Amino acid sequence: MNKLHLFSTVLALTLFSCTLNAQNWEIGVGLNAMNYQGDVVQPSLFTLKETQPNLSLFARRNFADDKFALRLGVNFGKLSGDDTNFTDPSWRQTRKFNFTTSLTELAAILEWTPLSTEKADGSQRKVLPYLFGGLALALTNPTVSFNENSPSNAALKTRIAADKANVKTSALAIPIGAGFKFPLAKGTLGVEMGFRPTTSDYIDGISQSANPNKKDWYVIGGVNYAFRFGGGNKTSKRATKNQDSDGDGVADNLDKCPDLVGPVSNNGCPLLSPLDAQVIQEAVANINFETASANLTSESTSILDNIADVLTRNPYYNVSVDGHTDSQGKEASNLILSKARAAACLKHLLGKGIDPNRMSSNGFGSSKPVAENTTEAGRRKNRRVEFNLSVK
Repeated sequence: MNKLHLFSTVLALTLFSCTLNAQNWEIGVGLNAMNYQGDVVQPSLFTLKETQPNLSLFARRNFADDKFALRLGVNFGKLSGDDTNFTDPSWRQTRKFNFTTSLTELAAILEWTPLSTEKADGSQRKVLPYLFGGLALALTNPTVSFNENSPSNAALKTRIAADKANVKTSALAIPIGAGFKFPLAKGTLGVEMGFRPTTSDYIDGISQSANPNKKDWYVIGGVNYAFRFGGGNKTSKRATKNQDSDGDGVADNLDKCPDLVGPVSNNGCPLLSPLDAQVIQEAVANINFETASANLTSESTSILDNIADVLTRNPYYNVSVDGHTDSQGKEASNLILSKARAAACLKHLLGKGIDPNRMSSNGFGSSKPVAENTTEAGRRKNRRVEFNLSVK
């Protein structure tokens, strides 16, 4: 059953992680130490003799400007306890109960980071304390030694038999605790300590034969690292707002192409090469359609193919496709035709693999002439499709 639990929880976390998008999501791993508190340890916050390793995997969704986060995760580890490790009270040395169990914990935890990432003076906090609380399912499989052959335990035989018959392998736990986050360039380093009160007195497989009036609980503490999707957390992005990674004179928080050199006038992105700019310019005069229709001529499709190549080489540019007509005919019909011709060009670019989110089209009829409509030469110039590129 434990192998099934392990497989199902890892699968569930993997599927959940596949839904991640943008920089509000993180996936992470934690290396922890875990302690059990129950019937066969001397009560204390943390018992070094019974400290066991623990591995955690989690996915975290940040919201409300990173002040809150929902964390779904799974912990894998082991719990143990042994009377002989403790001399107080002395009867533990004669009772000699001990146990070990695997522990798989499925947890949903809400984190609250009360301090703002940005101080009043505009600087960034390097350490962010947080609190957390949630709900978890603890799956165990305890192996218990009751030291039944000892004469000192003869009076416990009936209660030991009851424990063996009634042992439970699952319980609800309530994770509560606190920690510190250290925002990094690509994610978040965390240190935390959490307590897990449970609804069961059988985490250790022992209840009636020891202290049936007190539930078991456990402690998990350690370090974790979460990788944030989308290029780093908001805190680190704010902290670098005055940096200029590519040295082009445009700060990273304003630079649309922070890894490429480009002028301030182009939002830090490279200008089109002269050859690419010529392709765009010549398209205005050479894109043609069949008379009174939005059907592209064969020569025009090859020109659009060249425009698609320009957009592919320059992925940081968006394009607005604008259709225009001359003043011949009714303006309502001209407006419809201009919109249809612009849409036909956009459709061709879409077929060449250009992302539709980078493109838009519109038509303006004869409202924006570039030449007189009184001559055929002027009207020919006014019948055009323009491709306006801008940094996205």
